[in-house]
Amino acid sequence: MTLTADRIETPQQMFGDKVRSFIAEAARAHGVTVSDVLGRGRIPPISAARHDAIRATKAAFPHLSLSQIGRLFNRNHTTINYALNGKPSRPPNPTDATALPRVTVPRSQRLHSRKGFSLPKWLPADLVQDYVDAAALYGEFGAASHCRRLKREMEARP
Repeated sequence: MTLTADRIETPQQMFGDKVRSFIAEAARAHGVTVSDVLGRGRIPPISAARHDAIRATKAAFPHLSLSQIGRLFNRNHTTINYALNGKPSRPPNPTDATALPRVTVPRSQRLHSRKGFSLPKWLPADLVQDYVDAAALYGEFGAASHCRRLKREMEARP
């Protein structure tokens, strides 16, 4: 807010015209109306347009806080944070074509643990970090399959 001699200017008054142009551009690009973007709708085209307008506002006015941008869009600061940073990553769906196939590792082949994951005995030391990273994303069975493939590729190299 800015104080002048005769009135107090809110973020809506100071940045409103530029933000409205961002909203209109995003709405036009996604095929929705401006009232949809400012409304409560949560279907993908509307929320995508809203998120684009929020990102454009933050890029144009980096000094604005999340709460101030939220007031411009009639949203909570957490919604603005979500629009700027995206949703948290999730492990892939097991039916997804990019997911690694699951391989069972017998308990007798497990050696010790690291970051809560059991490391198999056959795992070379240089693949331990790959295993831990893959286990965090795909589980221990997916990590075992991934590291077995890496180990085969390493052994096949001359």
